[in-house]
Amino acid sequence: MTLHNPPTQFNSKLKTQNSKLKTQNSKLKTQNSKLKTQNSKLKTQNSKLKTPFVTCYSKRKVYGT
Repeated sequence: MTLHNPPTQFNSKLKTQNSKLKTQNSKLKTQNSKLKTQNSKLKTQNSKLKTPFVTCYSKRKVYGT
């Protein structure tokens, strides 16, 4: 394999690319964490909303199907 750029220049480009990818990765991890928190809150809210319905439905008498 022949490189047209000197190894130091090539290495520098890879370091820059790696740095950008690390930054992007960090941002995505932060976003993922926020979405997990939001999801957890929505699940809790959903659970609270379902509870009265289940209680009400289970007390209702159901006659013949």
